[in-house]
Amino acid sequence: MPWHLQRAEARFLATALRQAMVVARSCQMAADPDAFLSPGAGAFLVRSALQQGGDARWADEHVRPGPPPPEPDLPPIDRVRLQRILKDCERAPAAWEFDLFHASAIIDDGERRPYFAILTLTVDHGEGFVVHSQVSEPPCDGGLMREQFLAAMQAAHAIPAKVLVRNARVRDAILPIASMLKIKAEECPFLEALETVKALLDAAMACEGE
Repeated sequence: MPWHLQRAEARFLATALRQAMVVARSCQMAADPDAFLSPGAGAFLVRSALQQGGDARWADEHVRPGPPPPEPDLPPIDRVRLQRILKDCERAPAAWEFDLFHASAIIDDGERRPYFAILTLTVDHGEGFVVHSQVSEPPCDGGLMREQFLAAMQAAHAIPAKVLVRNARVRDAILPIASMLKIKAEECPFLEALETVKALLDAAMACEGE
């Protein structure tokens, strides 16, 4: 973590680590480690604090997590900006790889809690060169995905024929824009050109940290 923990956060982390060690030791010493596997799909072994009187007793439970919180409403698409892109950018017979992820770079302006930056990369699928990159503040939500997809086209002065994204969350965020601009949007679990660029960035950051 890129920041110093507050007292309550440090206490919570210490408790979580102690309970993780309990589970690890129990699994290591068990005659049948498979006994720790969850009985059904989607359930996870957790340590729960059960209140008994004024004391807490820790026990193993298999729990299914609740549904994730809904995505915030996406901002409306700027149609004037789309018209400007159609006017100023040329169509290119290219496929772009597009993704957003937490970078290893820590942003600390001295005023707020430090955070891991969000890095957007747009990489040409065939040639491997970086079309556009941008460092942003969290959160990595659909609004940021749309903004960076539009920014990539404006920076490159080009509209690709296809955009490849890593998962449905990114695809769903940019799909209305892609449809309006007649860009084919496809999911691709492994973005080879983009992953190559990420590996080079990680290596460069590691060298700077030495």
